[in-house]
Amino acid sequence: MFSIVKKMNNSSEVGYLQLALGVLMVIGGLYIIKSTSEFVSSALSAKGVVLESVQKDDYFYPRIEFQDLTGNLHIIDASPGCNPACYEDLDHVNILYRPNTILDAKIDSFMGLWLSGVGVFSVGTSFVIMSLFQLKRLKRKVVL
Repeated sequence: MFSIVKKMNNSSEVGYLQLALGVLMVIGGLYIIKSTSEFVSSALSAKGVVLESVQKDDYFYPRIEFQDLTGNLHIIDASPGCNPACYEDLDHVNILYRPNTILDAKIDSFMGLWLSGVGVFSVGTSFVIMSLFQLKRLKRKVVL
């Protein structure tokens, strides 16, 4: 096991693979953040009430009822899911939605809107930084 790790730490191919993966993740994270920003800027806001937490697999998703600007009531199962449940029954939450895609409504929170994009971007950035340090270390080792 340790010999495999040692070979990977001394391999520039692994460093370039990590760099490529990191760059792709940074680009993906930026895309998710941009999409979220566009959604937030074009979405309408509404007040919602958590009716219950619905368990799917090991996660609890809040089932939320809200009223749109035209007065129609909608019930959605919002993302992301949590374990344990993030919301209690009858909690009040702000909802962002687009009138033409009500089922894509989201809870107006950092976790509900931004966490996935920021997470992918952050992991990608750490891959880029680690791979650059590894490639620099390997380049210095070859010159000596």
